Amino acid sequence: MKKVFWSILFSLFFCSNAQSQKIPFEQIESMFSKMKADGVNTDKTMLWGYFFVALKRHSFEQIKSELVVENFVFVKTYRGDKKDYWLHLERKEIHNAKSLFELNEKLYRLAEKYEITYDGFDVGNVDPSKAIERDKNIVP
Repeated sequence: MKKVFWSILFSLFFCSNAQSQKIPFEQIESMFSKMKADGVNTDKTMLWGYFFVALKRHSFEQIKSELVVENFVFVKTYRGDKKDYWLHLERKEIHNAKSLFELNEKLYRLAEKYEITYDGFDVGNVDPSKAIERDKNIVP
């Protein structure tokens, strides 16, 4: 349940549409603060998902190839509601606000290079069948 909650929260909060603005550092920093306040240990490996948008499915081939070499795992490409296509990649890693912001900046540059849009990220437990672990002694 918590994995679904965090995934939906981050997808809604950070991923909007192909016209999205860059996610500012302060927003990422706020997200980490909220996670910590909810008892999530952000200093451990988690499953981070990254999303790209394009008008044509084949637009993803180059960026997908480049990121797979960097240990991103291809999850799927799917059709969106607005006749666009989405690319979903994942990577198991540890982030803090600074490292995630820097990775996002890199992904924005790569997306621009390949004339697609980087739309944001989500986060979950490294075991997708389980919720994000949190300290139940912390009251959100």
